[in-house]
Amino acid sequence: MFKKYKATRENVILLEKAMKALGYEVEKVKAEKDYKAFKDSNWHNMFSTTINDKMQELEKANN
Repeated sequence: MFKKYKATRENVILLEKAMKALGYEVEKVKAEKDYKAFKDSNWHNMFSTTINDKMQELEKANN
């Protein structure tokens, strides 16, 4: 099921982890160092079902 995430710092870092885990090329900007720049250039990827599913999987693994 698709989950709507708010664009918090924690969720943007989760997005970066999901993208890396799925083999996406992540820009040189790291979410942890420059949250706003990473969010602005990558948040649209969160709406991909594959990435969203991976975010949920990683979120469950961390809890």
